[in-house]
Amino acid sequence: VGIGLGAGIPLLVLLVPLVVVASMKRRRAHRRRSAPRNRDAAAGAWDELLDRVGELGIATPSATTRRRAAAAIAPSLAVAAEGPSVTVLARRTDDAVFSARHLDDSEVDAMWADVIATVGATRNALPRWRRVIAHYRLAAITGWARRVTVLANSARRA
Repeated sequence: VGIGLGAGIPLLVLLVPLVVVASMKRRRAHRRRSAPRNRDAAAGAWDELLDRVGELGIATPSATTRRRAAAAIAPSLAVAAEGPSVTVLARRTDDAVFSARHLDDSEVDAMWADVIATVGATRNALPRWRRVIAHYRLAAITGWARRVTVLANSARRA
């Protein structure tokens, strides 16, 4: 029994954080995809793209327009066989978010499918070790924590 506990506890210490990170990422994607308004779900698809490619180790700009961000990350992304370029995804997201037209569920589903295909193609072009690390990387979560900290500090100063 002592040997089992001796090996089991360190294994739990290693595995629990990995399971928590993977769970947080799945919950984040689900929350974005199931947003109450289709415009928010479309914007969530773009945010998910940026977070996932950031987790793959690709530098993603912050505090810029979608089109400028697309231009910055496009050279580092693989394009899915039948999917649109990241520039087209940025333009479609802007149209979905800022136009006055009605956005139906099929358009949102298509955007999400294109994002997943683009991330998948980019992921498959990377070495296996980078794909494994990306699955458990906290780049987006730590970026979010940094932004919250900056906002909290600026609110305290005001």
